[in-house]
Amino acid sequence: MIHRNEPYHNLTRGSSAPKNSILISPSLAPITSIFTSLRRFAPLLILLDTSTLLADALIITLSNIPYSSATTYEAWTICSYITISILCVMLVTLLVILVRIGRFGSSGQDVPNTVVGKCVLLCGSGMLGNFGGLAETEARERRAAIEGWGRKFGLGRVNGVDGVARRGVDFEENIEGQRGRN
Repeated sequence: MIHRNEPYHNLTRGSSAPKNSILISPSLAPITSIFTSLRRFAPLLILLDTSTLLADALIITLSNIPYSSATTYEAWTICSYITISILCVMLVTLLVILVRIGRFGSSGQDVPNTVVGKCVLLCGSGMLGNFGGLAETEARERRAAIEGWGRKFGLGRVNGVDGVARRGVDFEENIEGQRGRN
């Protein structure tokens, strides 16, 4: 859920580069997502992916915690320390996520879950005219063209090209309250 909502979170903060907002294609598998998170330097996502990957190792180390005659004392001690370390990382991850939800939780209700909801965010947006002809291009060329504009994007109150004020995604300078904000 956090990976899926990350582009909207970045847009809500404003002054978001295309690679961190409109060009993100979230990967829901932690093994592939961690590389994307590292490349984009998204600390929360890196922490979340690491914690998810450590959960697999936790299963192995937990099986050696109950001391038995089949386990050496050294193996038991090592597994105990590894288990405690993994649980500490998971606890820190949980606290960070709770703080983030507390600070940005109100924007989570505005994240569209349907195609129609996503279309509504683009309705009346002034940036749609710039996308003309990009549907026919390859993904790499489209990405280069959008990043070549050198523009930032935001999510907020937009005065659309049709004259109606609504919540939407547009260039940063068209979002009310985000002009010049970093």
